[in-house]
Amino acid sequence: MREAIEIPRGPAEQPSAIGIDEAFERRPGVPMEAEPAIDSGAHWQTPERQPERRFRPRRRGLPRLTPVYGTAQPPRGLSGIMRRIAYHIPEHKARHWALLLASDRVDVLEGRMGEALARPLHGTALEPVARQVEKNPVRALGVAVLGLVGLRLLMNRIFD
Repeated sequence: MREAIEIPRGPAEQPSAIGIDEAFERRPGVPMEAEPAIDSGAHWQTPERQPERRFRPRRRGLPRLTPVYGTAQPPRGLSGIMRRIAYHIPEHKARHWALLLASDRVDVLEGRMGEALARPLHGTALEPVARQVEKNPVRALGVAVLGLVGLRLLMNRIFD
């Protein structure tokens, strides 16, 4: 037969842990124990509100925006329209989330389309136009189509 092997005991059975369940004053760690600090160190109770300059998507049940929100990618183009529609649908509906997911995909397509349309304009005197086309290609295409329609009407008036 094998010899018995002594199994190491857990920390609660060691002599340094004796007294954990005693009265508060008699606990071994009492001098080091402290109440958690409630004060976060902030100079305000509620953060200042950011100015609301244009439409910001928010949950339907909120009367106004939360004090701090992101403004890095404001909604624009077709994807922005889809986001606005999605935020008019309650969050517990699958349509809300499906529209938000679809608008993300459309936003990627708009970005790729903007890069492709602006690529020939980079490095020329039309650099500011290239940046606007990259920023919002749907609007740039709309302006171009309206310009062509206006030019066509003007040409018809001149040559008729």
